[in-house]
Amino acid sequence: MAKSISILGSTGSVGVSTLTIINKKKNYFKVHLLSANKNLNLIKKQIKKYKPQIFVITNKDIYKKIKKKFSKNKIIISNTFNELILSKKIDITISAIPGVVGLEPTIQMVKSSKKILIAN
Repeated sequence: MAKSISILGSTGSVGVSTLTIINKKKNYFKVHLLSANKNLNLIKKQIKKYKPQIFVITNKDIYKKIKKKFSKNKIIISNTFNELILSKKIDITISAIPGVVGLEPTIQMVKSSKKILIAN
């Protein structure tokens, strides 16, 4: 059975590298949650390609644009890590948000993840 995976910082170098590995092992992983800040074009590509259940976008302007563009999709687009998002147990979370900014989302994901992998 495929393991559910979340990637915090999916548009950064570690996030993109992780998704490249997932491409090669599609039967082993199912992308549950991705998060990013402001790379609009890459966020759009990741939503279309990986079809995560949830995408968290912390930049409010980019969040509004993505929310509008993907309003008819089943994907949950959010700008916070709220209880609804964290209600499902996830097998693996990769925290690839650099610096102190990544601390709060990582702590939030501890509540719903079996394993946390930190790349910081």
